Amino acid sequence: MAQVILGADVEALVRTYLLTELNARPAYTGTVVATRVPEDRETLPRFVTVIAIGGAGRSNVIFDEVNVTIDAWALDSPAAHALAQLCRGLLHNISTVGGVQFYTVTDFSAPANLPDPTTGQARYRATYAIRVRGVAE
Repeated sequence: MAQVILGADVEALVRTYLLTELNARPAYTGTVVATRVPEDRETLPRFVTVIAIGGAGRSNVIFDEVNVTIDAWALDSPAAHALAQLCRGLLHNISTVGGVQFYTVTDFSAPANLPDPTTGQARYRATYAIRVRGVAE
């Protein structure tokens, strides 16, 4: 039977990485990192959403490039901006998560002030192109 290389679940891996790294910092302990807006958002001083939005796909049989949008939400714009910049810095330091090798993270769009259109809550959004190694089946 032929070996098959699968794309890694980059969304889940980035979520796990950011959750671990953010919560290791005293100022960000308790930060929720999710793949959708939490239902209890009104009670949270800050949270992050991680959403895979496609990407270039496979450049060859081994590597996959996935675009991921990170939204940093907080009580005010300065706090949301700080959270977005921290997430940006952390992503540029990612190496291996869950046994999956991350190779490059490229800013597709830097953090931008984009308040939630429904609630007006402070939010900064950035999108990254992330190149990872595929996973053998």
